[in-house]
Amino acid sequence: MIHTKSSLIIILIFVYVQIVAAVGYLDKTVTLPSSKSNLKTVFKQLSDQTGCTFSYNPLVLPDNQPVNVEGISDIKLSAALRKLLPTGFTFLQNDKYIVLQKQAEKKVPKTINAKVDSKIDKDLKKVALVIPVADDESYLNNYQFVKDSVALILPSATTGVTINASQVEKTGKDNFFKNNIDSAEIRRIKTEYFLRKNIHLQAGISSSSPLSSAVFQAGAFGVYGIFSVSTDYNNSYRMGYGIGYNYEFENNMGLNMNVERNVLFAGESYDLGVRATITRFDPLLTYSISRDFELFIGPSLYLSESNYVNANTDLGKTYGFGALIGVKIDIISALLAKK
Repeated sequence: MIHTKSSLIIILIFVYVQIVAAVGYLDKTVTLPSSKSNLKTVFKQLSDQTGCTFSYNPLVLPDNQPVNVEGISDIKLSAALRKLLPTGFTFLQNDKYIVLQKQAEKKVPKTINAKVDSKIDKDLKKVALVIPVADDESYLNNYQFVKDSVALILPSATTGVTINASQVEKTGKDNFFKNNIDSAEIRRIKTEYFLRKNIHLQAGISSSSPLSSAVFQAGAFGVYGIFSVSTDYNNSYRMGYGIGYNYEFENNMGLNMNVERNVLFAGESYDLGVRATITRFDPLLTYSISRDFELFIGPSLYLSESNYVNANTDLGKTYGFGALIGVKIDIISALLAKK
């Protein structure tokens, strides 16, 4: 009976010691000598002092990297590890093992809209406007629209911005600038953004080897109609119509592909009974020299056809090649700038 009790007491003491040892590793006091060292050596010293075993992946946590051991004297093992481990690493205890691992990275939403939506005012009478720091020439192109609101994540260095004489303030880590503006103001900004981005409304002048023209272009989503009045340098005048497509590159560059037909309608040649047409194909490079003005230049390939009406004589067809240069004003941009 006594032998049984002694055995039970010994077992309980052993279990107690194991539990105490397992629970208390991170609370044990450690001291490291102030000398140049690396993580592998430091882990060995800490293991000898506490009895724990460090578990880590040396490919993730290279243990040959130098480490600063100053200030590690008579402190808990947990505090020592916080000083020693590189940024982004953490530790946990599993029995006698101290597991060192990299902290899981927080998942960041891939789309701006999901993040912005949590920042906007849900009141139907107000919407939250996040205002970008940009001049009048470029700010509309940087808005991100969410439902009835406009939003933009700004550079972290930005400290403030003023719009409509109303000072707005920074809202925290996400670098949002917020201001409550009524729905009518938001609709106006969204309308301006849509017009600037999608509506093509331009007027200009051009000069080429066959014709010198005053041109008007109108369209949407890159496709536009062409209307022009031209002179062929022989005191004769032509009316033009056609179609074009505009493609925008970066750095204010673009490409216009124009097909146009010009019909003789007045002037000396017309009065003599000549009837003529010029069909042109003009691939033109464009460059925005300012917010409102655009320069264009390129080759002009044309087919000229003419005949005498009075004598019923066909004067034949002529193929030609010339160069075209001109300038256009963006009517939409000019009108919005005057508001």
